[in-house]
Amino acid sequence: MLIILSSALIMEAQPVQVQSAFNFHRRGLLDRAKEAIDKAAEHERTVTDPKTWFYKGNIYLAIHTSDDENYKKLDDNALDVAFEAYQKAIQLDENQEYLRDIAQNLQYIGELFFNQGAFLFEKTRYDEAMVSFEKTAAINAMFQIQDTLATFNAALSAQLAGNTEKAILYYQYLADLGYEDHRIYLSLADIFQSLEDTLQMIGAIEAGRERFPNEYDLIIAETNFYLQTGETEKALSNIQLALEQNPDDHNLYYALATSFDELGHFEQAEKNYLRAIKLDTNFFFAYYNLGALYFNKGVEVFEEADAIMPTEKDAQKRYDAKRDRFQALWEKALPYLEKANALNPDDRNTLISLSQLYARTGDYENAQRINQKLRAADEEEE
Repeated sequence: MLIILSSALIMEAQPVQVQSAFNFHRRGLLDRAKEAIDKAAEHERTVTDPKTWFYKGNIYLAIHTSDDENYKKLDDNALDVAFEAYQKAIQLDENQEYLRDIAQNLQYIGELFFNQGAFLFEKTRYDEAMVSFEKTAAINAMFQIQDTLATFNAALSAQLAGNTEKAILYYQYLADLGYEDHRIYLSLADIFQSLEDTLQMIGAIEAGRERFPNEYDLIIAETNFYLQTGETEKALSNIQLALEQNPDDHNLYYALATSFDELGHFEQAEKNYLRAIKLDTNFFFAYYNLGALYFNKGVEVFEEADAIMPTEKDAQKRYDAKRDRFQALWEKALPYLEKANALNPDDRNTLISLSQLYARTGDYENAQRINQKLRAADEEEE
């Protein structure tokens, strides 16, 4: 009888561990509660009991949120253990005895994971941040809640971590849901560009423009694509649309000027380079391009003058008119190219343009000075 009684006591010992864990937890003795519930979670008589896993979730959640550092040190991954324990409890709880309490605690855990993700993101630990945001989204999905904010943060974390596969997956999921944030399309475009997938890149931008036709950043992204691919007319249309929203953006006037410049619309290019300079008095590229516009136009008129044959009617009169024109254009070019040189003294294109301009206007001293600078730069490179 004694042997039988002893066996019975051993048999009952493990179910007692579940109750002991509960009692220790209620008294705030988390170390002893953890010890008891860990044993219960491994024993064959209690491993399939939903109560075991419900209590384990409660205890580990308490460890994670404890203000006592000694208790917090019991398990660095207590929040994950609690999450997994509650999931196990739901699987085993056929009568849904604990479902309501678990649901409340899981929603709280979801908030904790989100806060953890935000902390890790701030610390640039993007891989870990992604996982935390994923868990928040997964918890809410268990209750038929589409957590778009957590999913967006998971996508952004994945993108910054270089996990392009997951980033695309989450951004596309948000796009399919109709998520009201144009940045998902910009991010998709950036990712596809990094993958050198131009077709997918412009597809993402166009999808974004369709949903957010007046969104400034998407207009600019599409405009840049058109400029890079030489679709100047489309670029012009977009730039003018962007200017309606941001009329003081010097970069837009510069882009407008370069587009007109490329199309050969001299007056429109000139006007918009001047607008860009007015808005940004240290805009190197606008100064250089405007100087180059005048210089190149002057060269064009010079070549027209040079082509006039002396035997043609009114040859001298026509030549004089063109000479006055190309000289005036070169005089206009000079201060802008000199300003560009002052802003960026080592820019080779500016130096070459100035050298040619000085030579054409008879300023051989300055032409020689610039040529010496160019030769010195060449020698340094060698």
